[in-house]
Amino acid sequence: MAWTPQGRVPTSILIFAAGLFVIIACNKGSPSDPGGSIVILVPFDRGDSPYGLIPMGETVYHPKPQNPLGHPGIDFQWNHAARILASAGGTVVGIEKGSWPDTWDVGVRSGSFLISYTELESYNPDLQVGKEIAAGTLIGTPWHPTGTHAGYRMIHLNFGYDTGHQIYPDRLCPMSYFDSDSRVLMETIWASTVWEYKSQFPDICSGDYKGKDQ
Repeated sequence: MAWTPQGRVPTSILIFAAGLFVIIACNKGSPSDPGGSIVILVPFDRGDSPYGLIPMGETVYHPKPQNPLGHPGIDFQWNHAARILASAGGTVVGIEKGSWPDTWDVGVRSGSFLISYTELESYNPDLQVGKEIAAGTLIGTPWHPTGTHAGYRMIHLNFGYDTGHQIYPDRLCPMSYFDSDSRVLMETIWASTVWEYKSQFPDICSGDYKGKDQ
């Protein structure tokens, strides 16, 4: 039996109530649970938006079968150097040389999810594997690919479920995970993006990634 200001309550009732609370809490989902949820931000200062995007799933520059699902992330493009910021808080799980020369890839795990910022020209030297970071933390600077015009910069963003790989998640379309302001900003950037294949790929998440958000 347990004491309360009103008298004694049977221990069995307290145990049942505690168990019910745990069940309810778990059903809500948490960032560390497979059923958890996440809200992400655009990976840049809102006042320094990119001028264009290359959508997920396009197969013009990422043809099949070499790329089984086409373009597996979103490319952000600037005409100048920009600051790449963490879309969500989490743990830095990977800092690796990128697949392109002179590039870096950074992976951040946030509960059940992994966000990776790839094709960076440089990364924040304060980042270390195992370090906890907050949303908005400086990740690095975008890449200037060889052969592009002087001001061109870009990064590639991957988002999805954490599979244990430090850089590559089980990719999802991030659009439904952005907070409302970020979603509106993404749609605004895409609406003003000038891209010769836009009529073929009208959505930010196209092809195999259209509607792939869970």
